[in-house]
Amino acid sequence: MIVEQLSLADFRNYAAVDVALVAGANVFVGRNGQGKTNLAEAIAFLATLGSHRSATDAPLVRDTTDAAFVRARLAHGERRVLLEVQINRAGSNKARVNGSPVRTAELPRYAQVVLFAPEDLQIVRGDPSSRRRFADQLLVQRAPRMAGVLADYDRVVKQRNALLKSARARGVRGEGLSTLEVWDDKLVQLGTDVVRARLALADALAVPVAEAYASIAGADHRPELEWALSIAGVDAEDDEAGFDTRPAAATQPAGVPAQPSGGSVRSTGDAAHPSGGPTQSPGGPAQPAGVPARSAGDAAHPSGDVAHRPGDAAHPSGVLAQPPGVPAQSSEVPVQPAGGPARSLGDAAGSGLGFAGEFADRVPSWSDGVSRSPLPSADDIAAQFRTALAARRSSELERGVTLVGPHRDDLQLRVRGLPVKGYASHGESWSVALALRLASARLLREQSVLGDPIVILDDVFAELDADRRDRLAGIVADFEQVIVTAAVENDVPPALRARTVWVEAGTIREPSDD
Repeated sequence: MIVEQLSLADFRNYAAVDVALVAGANVFVGRNGQGKTNLAEAIAFLATLGSHRSATDAPLVRDTTDAAFVRARLAHGERRVLLEVQINRAGSNKARVNGSPVRTAELPRYAQVVLFAPEDLQIVRGDPSSRRRFADQLLVQRAPRMAGVLADYDRVVKQRNALLKSARARGVRGEGLSTLEVWDDKLVQLGTDVVRARLALADALAVPVAEAYASIAGADHRPELEWALSIAGVDAEDDEAGFDTRPAAATQPAGVPAQPSGGSVRSTGDAAHPSGGPTQSPGGPAQPAGVPARSAGDAAHPSGDVAHRPGDAAHPSGVLAQPPGVPAQSSEVPVQPAGGPARSLGDAAGSGLGFAGEFADRVPSWSDGVSRSPLPSADDIAAQFRTALAARRSSELERGVTLVGPHRDDLQLRVRGLPVKGYASHGESWSVALALRLASARLLREQSVLGDPIVILDDVFAELDADRRDRLAGIVADFEQVIVTAAVENDVPPALRARTVWVEAGTIREPSDD
């Protein structure tokens, strides 16, 4: 998959711009603040429905205007598809595919992007919400139906939190709160889907992450990733000081065999922000204290994790009118199929995500709060979910927030048996962050019927030493299209400098302009 043409109107610092792109490497060079990253951000928005630099959409809209417009013509072989999105400063965004109005949440079915940026360091060094956001974005790109699941889960957490806050204010205890059981059922149903999908994703990422890390770092530091689950008693939001720093072998539970490198994180995890509340778009329930607001129409994951707009999946209101001069086209790019390769999220359609058949009835030991293969069945997860809710009922009523569920989990990362956060060097941290993105690109490539995902490297090379630059360039050069932004052209390895476009003050200078 490649972007052949990108058009922007009132997006960031661009009043209007049209850019032609080619297969292979496209390098945008310009001083900081000139608009090169804005081009990369616009392309990524079509696949993630969010910005890697902003929690809300308002900054994407040029000053003094009410909406920004992104239009891109994508190609895969002989097929062409025109994607358009209207990003509103207030209210829900609107989208079209080949001239036909669609829900915004449909766009990731047609565009897949993996973006590397300096902000990716927050995935490995930041709080748990950064890692949840990374995972959920990838979940939605691999299985677009997860956008609706995450949105529904978000709404249930908000409603449940409102009930808990009301009960706390009225001094009502558990036995006098029968309506909470209704929300418990919904929370468990949706939360089980999210937990199981995330566990399957971590399993699918393990080997690609280990291989990508070795390729980038030039060394095998045994990178590991695994979920610490609040339903098993590990709350990644409450006590970051409680992160277990012992090497993996030291925390291995008795009777559970050690897993190979790349498979298991043995930490007991970080645990919950006092607010514990979800992010809320304008017009919904009150915004919890300390949680940044998101733009209208954004039904984010409860801790503000999901950069896509799953709310649009459930609310198809508002469609973008056909602009003058753009002919309607028939859809030629197939929708991402529900089915996928073995051990992918699409293996079991409907309510059962992840593994099917022989894995469905196997119950691993995971009561210590750390996930491990084989994937637990949905029934096992739901049962532990209900047990955890019952155990924390008093605490939830005291604090007025939901303390159990995937919005409290953490994707824990280790190298050499130690947590990346707080122990890894700058170079190791960058290698882990890059490995996560490269592994994501590999998963999307293996599953997609649309060809390779578009790979975007936003100001990444300036952060790397010469060896890592060359290794990264060698890996991504194999993808159908790579988009690079850089302040200094010489920071970009020669292998990716086939075509350079200069950006200055929101204007584009093509090679043919010289």
